Amino acid sequence: LKKNLDLTSTLGTTLILMFSKCGNLDSARKVFSNIKNINDISWNVFFDALFEFGKYGEILELYEHVKDKYKKVLSSFLITTTIKAC
Repeated sequence: LKKNLDLTSTLGTTLILMFSKCGNLDSARKVFSNIKNINDISWNVFFDALFEFGKYGEILELYEHVKDKYKKVLSSFLITTTIKAC
């Protein structure tokens, strides 16, 4: 995966899903960090990937980060994944 790759939300989300389904969370993480305008679907797919890999603490940290930094209303899926991580 090239560094500083300019990814759209759609392409990035697809790559996150692909890498996570192939067992490569590190690449999924790199893709996620390179998405320029992360949308709700991107957040949901990344949280789900973290959940599938048992990264519950990271889910909780990221949830707090999203809630505090973006001051946005989080989707019910994101909240459900976060609660399951507890």
